[in-house]
Formats: sequence, C-alpha cells, structure tokens
Amino acid sequence: MRLQGALGPLQPLAVNAILTFAISSSGDKTVLTVTYNVAGNADAALDKLAGPVDGVIGEAADRLVAYVESAKP
Repeated sequence: MRLQGALGPLQPLAVNAILTFAISSSGDKTVLTVTYNVAGNADAALDKLAGPVDGVIGEAADRLVAYVESAKP
C-alpha cells in the first residue's frame, strides 16, 4: 500500500513523499517493510529531518506489529 503526503515536520515544506507498506513472507513468518521516500529542495534541509522522521515512522511500525501480534493497542 502506498500513501502520498508529507508527515509531521515535512508538511510545510515543498517535498514529495511516498510512504510504502509492503508485506512478504519469510518461512513461516510475515514481514512488514515500511519505507518513506522523501524528495525536495536542498533548502528543506531534509538531511537534518531524516533521523527524527525515521524514528517516528519506525516507532509507529513497531506499534502496528505489536498490535497485530497481541490484538491489544
């Protein structure tokens, strides 16, 4: 599934952003891969925002996996 849009601190910037959720299998396990590709003007200083944005996206993905595995939010 792909979603297009700037999240969080990227919203006011002139960027193009695609959030992708991919599900695959590995043996008897299901693997969720989340990628967030962001492109924009050099003035946007995306290099400084990449770490914090990656942290928030990763935390959200971890919570999704925990919810699916436990059925508890």
